[in-house]
Amino acid sequence: MTTELLDVANIRFTQEHIYDSFNANCAKAVDNAGASTVALIEQILRSEKTPLDLPLIRVAAKHGAYWSVDNRRLFVYKHCRLGRIPVQVFDWKENREFELKWKNGLATRTKAGKGQRIGILQRTKVPFPQSPVMEPSLSEVHRFLDEAAQTRHEAMIVELSRKRDEEAASAERESRSANEQALGNLLSSSTSLRLGKRKKRKRCSTPLVGEEHGEHDISGQASLSVPVEEHRAVEATSNLAKTPKRKVKTRRLQAEQVAEVSLQQKISSNGTTLTVTMEEDSDNEAFEVQLFAPA
Repeated sequence: MTTELLDVANIRFTQEHIYDSFNANCAKAVDNAGASTVALIEQILRSEKTPLDLPLIRVAAKHGAYWSVDNRRLFVYKHCRLGRIPVQVFDWKENREFELKWKNGLATRTKAGKGQRIGILQRTKVPFPQSPVMEPSLSEVHRFLDEAAQTRHEAMIVELSRKRDEEAASAERESRSANEQALGNLLSSSTSLRLGKRKKRKRCSTPLVGEEHGEHDISGQASLSVPVEEHRAVEATSNLAKTPKRKVKTRRLQAEQVAEVSLQQKISSNGTTLTVTMEEDSDNEAFEVQLFAPA
């Protein structure tokens, strides 16, 4: 057994007819207006009770439709047009009552719209409302609501339906608003994460200390620095990126003139002759100093 929400319009009656009172087999119930189905209808229309205030009706599936064994309460809910209500869903063979009541209404089911309507047997003195859910050919009602009372009764049904539709629409708007807010928060968080990653990559692209000034370590030995004149030429070139646009062209020409000079300096270190050359780096407009030791 499970609990689900089903539209009462899609649930069918298993029996041929119902009484207009609960516990109708009891003599006291016949004259007890408070025990009538009409009394429950009026309580629901005045919003004094809902299906949650009563035991949930029991339904089971057969031949592609849901059928209920709680026919009187189902009549009340259908008459009041309650729409979706909570119900207990059983397997057909799980409760023997389904098959017994199904057989009870089998002979007259065609007249009753295949279980969409049901006959009413009136045993109380309470006037009964006209209802599209009642099957006249299977009913015995001796006292109906008068015309004015019937009009008021139908107006209450319409008003209840309007309130239910407004509540459903309001719940849908709140749900949509909550979903949109959650989506906005997710997109905002994702955007912040991407910006953080971009900033991190930008910081990591800063040249390492030593590369900017052309310092390199050879075979674990102490680094060798180029002469002051070449160092200044390299430094002037590496500062091109920091120079305002209107001065970049002049500085670049000076750097290119320096680059055209092949710098060769014989440096004696432990009897080894080293040649120092300087090449232009096209990516960051700086010069890279490399030291090569002849074999």
